[in-house]
Amino acid sequence: MIGIVILNYNTPEDVINCARSIYKETHEIDFKIYIVDNASTNDSVAIIKEFCKQYKDICFIQAAENNGFSAGNNIGIKAAISDRCEYVCLINADVILLNDAISISVKKLENDAELGMVAPIIVTNKPETESQFARNKLTFASYLTEKTFLKRTNFFNKKYPRYQKRGNFEEDYKFLGMTYGCMYTGRASFFGKFL
Repeated sequence: MIGIVILNYNTPEDVINCARSIYKETHEIDFKIYIVDNASTNDSVAIIKEFCKQYKDICFIQAAENNGFSAGNNIGIKAAISDRCEYVCLINADVILLNDAISISVKKLENDAELGMVAPIIVTNKPETESQFARNKLTFASYLTEKTFLKRTNFFNKKYPRYQKRGNFEEDYKFLGMTYGCMYTGRASFFGKFL
């Protein structure tokens, strides 16, 4: 089974849309969703609790205080590990699945012991202002290439070969570095080493 962690902070509509897309698009694997409210200051808790009543496989966890993004996700990861999930998927609340990406990710991990994490193709509705690509490390050049007008040039891609691939992501590839932060899946045993 896979534990899917969604962190909420004042964005209950995003969380609900994300969870609905998981139910709609995830077919080939058993899963449990862990929605962690990171001490929201609006009516998120009431809205999400009402939504959760519709599903038996959602665990709603309310953090006592907001200790940041990582700490909130760690609460969900710990709950998934405690429930003996074999895999954990962290997914941002504003992500909407377009296919069975979670099941595909788990199959990739099952079939290749060398993989530590798996991330899907990320499609954004703002291609002119955002980009998603794998990189070996975070640098100032990464920021310039991803978030400024320089992303439209090939300068950094030629000068800094640490950028693994850009443009067409239709083929799988392995690399040593960082995946996208908005959604990735790994073995629960891997996450457990850091908690």
